Amino acid sequence: MLEDAIKQEARLIAIEYVLTHVAKAAYLRFPAAVIELAHTNIRQGLREESFPGADPALADHFSAEISENVDRLLADIECAVAEGREPKT
Repeated sequence: MLEDAIKQEARLIAIEYVLTHVAKAAYLRFPAAVIELAHTNIRQGLREESFPGADPALADHFSAEISENVDRLLADIECAVAEGREPKT
């Protein structure tokens, strides 16, 4: 079981890594204000998301976990984009 959990976590980290760098490449084409608006809309959409049929307490917990992870991923993307905009020395 522990080995499966390690493999799943490694796979998730790899997906997040690639997603961050693909988003960076795409986002560098847009001004910071456009990215900020897109991320605001993503976060707002998550706040409005519901999980029909789920126990309300579990749905709230699941929603909070998703939001926390999306916030972290969006922050990683924002940092990568900021680094990509820095002048090379």
